[in-house]
Amino acid sequence: MEIHQSISEGVTIVALIGRLDTTSTSEFEEHSRALPPGPIILDLSRLEYISSSGLRVFLQLKRDCAKKNIPIVFAGSWGSVAKVIRVSGFENIFSRYPLVADALLGVAAEGAGS
Repeated sequence: MEIHQSISEGVTIVALIGRLDTTSTSEFEEHSRALPPGPIILDLSRLEYISSSGLRVFLQLKRDCAKKNIPIVFAGSWGSVAKVIRVSGFENIFSRYPLVADALLGVAAEGAGS
């Protein structure tokens, strides 16, 4: 798995590429601990596979962000990844947007509502 990070409009965008499974979750967990404070978009548009261990690390990151009142959202999940997110109920835990640009607008709106 590859992890690419950028910042746009004060929002950290973390793009996950490849497979988030038992062999790569520790890398993502370590990367997550070093994220700058502030809103986060997880760009899943190039994520090909996610296992239950990947879902677990997303859930822990969501809990950590909620404790600090930091918005975290998904952008661009497709195919089997979108199905896993839907079937696991994660679409009720994370706001989802079709594109990163949409997620940026959504995070700005969530921040304005706080």
